Amino acid sequence: MNKIKVLAILPYKELAEMVKRLTETYMQIEVECYVGNLKEGLEIACEKRSKKAYDLILSRGGTADMIRQNMKDISVVEIPISFEDIFCAVMLGKNYKERFAIVSFPALTGQAHMLCDLLQYDTEIRSIHSEEEAVLQLENLQKQGYTMIIGDVITAQKARELG
Repeated sequence: MNKIKVLAILPYKELAEMVKRLTETYMQIEVECYVGNLKEGLEIACEKRSKKAYDLILSRGGTADMIRQNMKDISVVEIPISFEDIFCAVMLGKNYKERFAIVSFPALTGQAHMLCDLLQYDTEIRSIHSEEEAVLQLENLQKQGYTMIIGDVITAQKARELG
């Protein structure tokens, strides 16, 4: 039996470990997991794919989008961000006494818009499409007095760097 060869490029170590753990029980799947976000994730995908054939690439959010745009000859399966995760983050944000905003790639902000519309929450939501755009949006929000950001891995990292 030929195994399905999966290259997993994930934004953080804990998710990579979870994918490894979940796929160990499936004998028909061979998964190689690497941690990389956005450009770094794309570089890893290109490098690993040049050395070995894979049936598909598993990734998430902006990294999955970048891989999909640059590697059109292979299927990219995206691990979705759960509606429950977004709901919990928005609920935590609503308990925060200062101004907060949601900044992320469209996969997350699309669901956040839907959730905030359903709950009739007036929440600042900004979609980004690159790391550079994340920094610009965060700097702009910081100038406007926002002190907390809900977002993806790159947004959280850049927000911490900006204080």
